[in-house]
Amino acid sequence: MSFFPKFRRSNAGMKRMYNRINRLYRFITGGLGAKLTTVVEHFAAEYPDLSEASVLEYACGTGLLSSVLAERCRTLTAKDQSVGMLEVAREQVAGTGAVITFAEGDILNITEEDRSYDYAFVSFALHLFPVEQEIEILRNLCRVVRKGVIIIDHERKWRLMEAVIEWFEGGYYDQFIKTDFEILWSQTGATSFKEEEIAECRVMRFIIDTADHG
Repeated sequence: MSFFPKFRRSNAGMKRMYNRINRLYRFITGGLGAKLTTVVEHFAAEYPDLSEASVLEYACGTGLLSSVLAERCRTLTAKDQSVGMLEVAREQVAGTGAVITFAEGDILNITEEDRSYDYAFVSFALHLFPVEQEIEILRNLCRVVRKGVIIIDHERKWRLMEAVIEWFEGGYYDQFIKTDFEILWSQTGATSFKEEEIAECRVMRFIIDTADHG
């Protein structure tokens, strides 16, 4: 990974960047829509209770995943720390009939009450943070849900195009694709874990058995 200079943006720096180039991101990320649809359809087929579930999405960005999830769950709350991204996300779903509650929310400061949603989703955002923050994010999301947390992100194969984009964002893509969550998942509060590759995406499920949580 010598391709990467030591360039990491702070969370505040990322927020400023996304607010400035929010509309450009709609074009940068547009190609992910078909992949996210395939992943969600796969998940919905395996977990039919998604259709009656309350879902929380963090780091919703331009709303690509939001628009897919809204068609397949009962309620969806989608949050992002960037008001610029939220504006684009609202435009993304305008006229589609999707009912989504968009709100400001920082994935590093998850304030929802314990077990207040059935599922939580995060797409193409976990790689923006170092591993210790990734674990804290996952721990907080597992606290919030009754059934599970689903992470959709870059597969573990290094790709130049993704590497260039993620270097520009100033995240931790180079570390993320090497991180083994099979070893780390037990630190999140989940009761089981499953990882697979779907549509060139790395999909990780942190499953919660609330019976094991008293």
